[in-house]
Amino acid sequence: MNNYFTDCSTLEEAKKVYRKESLNLHPDQGGNSESFKAMKKEYETFISTFMYRQFTEAGDKTGNHTFHVFDHIIKAIYDFDMDIEIIGFWIYAKNSFAYKDQLKELGFWFSGKHKAWVFSGTEKKKRNSRLSVDEVKHLHGCESVKSKSERRKIA
Repeated sequence: MNNYFTDCSTLEEAKKVYRKESLNLHPDQGGNSESFKAMKKEYETFISTFMYRQFTEAGDKTGNHTFHVFDHIIKAIYDFDMDIEIIGFWIYAKNSFAYKDQLKELGFWFSGKHKAWVFSGTEKKKRNSRLSVDEVKHLHGCESVKSKSERRKIA
């Protein structure tokens, strides 16, 4: 195993390494299929471990929900063609009208203010926050996952 992602400390760094190595290892680019699969598996492991660490370090602020609830949700929506933002313990699904029924089944609710389907692991509650979305992103951190069609353009 080559340990492609050992120097990565953020998801953005891991994405850059993945894109770079995909160009070298992908069979359509003259690479080896087995090497590409191994690198892809390592990438998926890195993401899972990274997310687990993020949720563990922040403590259980999700109302007795654990990382595994969020891991399940992220895996369920990752292949949908929509933009996903993870802000602290909240998952925002944007440009997701086509998937509203699936999102509702997974426990998402629609936020008119954010124009997105939202998942927090708890029931929807009215919250009066004086913070803007940008301030919340700065406070809790934000990771974005491009839509499936955008990811295809990059790869």
